[in-house]
Amino acid sequence: MAKTKHMEIKAKVFHLHPEITPYRLPLFEELSKKVDLYVFFCKTKSKERLWNASAGRYSFRHEVLRSITIGPVIINYLLPFKVLTERYQVFMIDDDPRITLSKIFAFLVAKLRRKTVIIWSEAIDEGYYNKIRDLINRYFLYPIRRLVYHYVDGCVAFGEKTVVFLIQHGVAREKIYGGIQTLPARGFKNSMSKAKKEQLKRTLGFSSKKIIFFVGYLTQRKGARELIKAFKQLDRDDAVLIIAGAGKEEGHLRTLAEGNTHIYFTGYVTEQEKAQYYGIADIFVMPSFVDSWGLVINEAMMSGLPIITTTGAGASTLVQGNGIVVAPGDIKALAQAMGYLLDEDRERKKMGVRSKEIIQDYTIERAAECLTKAIHTVLEKR
Repeated sequence: MAKTKHMEIKAKVFHLHPEITPYRLPLFEELSKKVDLYVFFCKTKSKERLWNASAGRYSFRHEVLRSITIGPVIINYLLPFKVLTERYQVFMIDDDPRITLSKIFAFLVAKLRRKTVIIWSEAIDEGYYNKIRDLINRYFLYPIRRLVYHYVDGCVAFGEKTVVFLIQHGVAREKIYGGIQTLPARGFKNSMSKAKKEQLKRTLGFSSKKIIFFVGYLTQRKGARELIKAFKQLDRDDAVLIIAGAGKEEGHLRTLAEGNTHIYFTGYVTEQEKAQYYGIADIFVMPSFVDSWGLVINEAMMSGLPIITTTGAGASTLVQGNGIVVAPGDIKALAQAMGYLLDEDRERKKMGVRSKEIIQDYTIERAAECLTKAIHTVLEKR
């Protein structure tokens, strides 16, 4: 098939992204091989994120915009100079509510210059989990989103739940392109030998125990309270629950777990430490009330673990014979799911193998190809 004009010449793409997230950087690097990419981060990182927020070792063009933050809102006061001094063909704008003001400005400039606009969206229906956020969404953010959605040339949806959200908010199905939620495999794909696994378990003091693992930012939304309550209901000596991560809920969770000698808190873990915990774990649990995706599920599946999660997580769509999905906040169902997988060794291992089969196509390369295809297709339609 003959190459089109836009495929012969790399499209010049402006991408507005909320903050430097380490798992997105390899995707931007790969995408920059296919398009002429300029990434502008609205801030370095949120204060609660303890990861290393630096893109210095990557070659894609990027810049952290100067900003001030008022509550959750990020204001990039020098954005006009960055947008108006360059000629971009495509404006690919993140749908994160925190950058609504910057998004509106970039969108208006693009439309006035008659340039292609693509929304990069991970939005899902958050339900009524947070009443204050629900009011803000209903009377402020959603009307703005619907107005922007009406005039964009396309949307890249990172997950099936996001596709549903976009359609519910007025985006025509033919304008929606599928994106892939992925991250680098790093050490997660390396299967740990049985001998090494047992040695590490002995070193950590978990010999002869089946390990249930949770990792995430410790907020109420992540469901760690319910996980602890469900685990305590099991009341069994052959299993331990490891909770990795830090956050404002940590103190409350430690208090909730007091008296149970089978619940362990690691605090914040590095990528290497996290990979080790995945390596010795038998079951991975992410009981979020609401989560646009949950890339830790990708990591756990790369590590060959069965998954227990909730319908509130976007990544629950990855659970296809490799785990159990329960309703958010259902402590009884969560306990039953953990108990079942602890008891059924053969089924648990079978699900772990299935996890690896499902996740093998969720690569950085494929994710970049999906974005490139969306960009080229939207340009050709215009």
